[in-house]
Amino acid sequence: AHGSGDQPSNHLGSITRRLLQESPVPVVVVNPHGSGWQDADRVIAWVGYGDTAARAAAWAAAYAADRGFALTLLHVVSHRPIFPLDSPADMVGSYLGPDVTEDWARAELDSLRDELLSAHPDLDITTVVEHGSTVESVLDAGEEADLVVVGKRHEGMISRFLIGPRLQRLVARGVSPTAVVPSSFSPDRARPEDVS
Repeated sequence: AHGSGDQPSNHLGSITRRLLQESPVPVVVVNPHGSGWQDADRVIAWVGYGDTAARAAAWAAAYAADRGFALTLLHVVSHRPIFPLDSPADMVGSYLGPDVTEDWARAELDSLRDELLSAHPDLDITTVVEHGSTVESVLDAGEEADLVVVGKRHEGMISRFLIGPRLQRLVARGVSPTAVVPSSFSPDRARPEDVS
């Protein structure tokens, strides 16, 4: 995550940043200050709404199923969502109250879980909705996982080269390895078992 840096940091090394910006396939980033691969037999997929989340979740499900791991789909609702970092659904839900936002997120996760189970019927999938800091929630969940999977918008000349502040902090501070799946990634181009 940090290149040759020897101190933990919220910033990414230049090579890591460029790979995350330009790679059309998932990139796994390992933090030299993290604990590395765990023996937890669990994959955490941080998902929200839309195609980026769906592609990341699909990749995470295939990766977990290929290894006999369990999968947790995690949606974190910020207390004060900010557009465009947070989804429009979370923005609207914040005005309607936390119960509404949580219900929407839970319904979305249940639908996503059902879709993933149709492709991987034996996969153990749990869904979790949390409120608070996205980065802290994902980092905490990652302490109990072999791999954390997140999506990154990759279509369009601008979004392809942007790494949002949350994604940067998450990848830079992750305890477990973090797989970043670009939204343009097609499962037909590569399979999760190709990652070593």
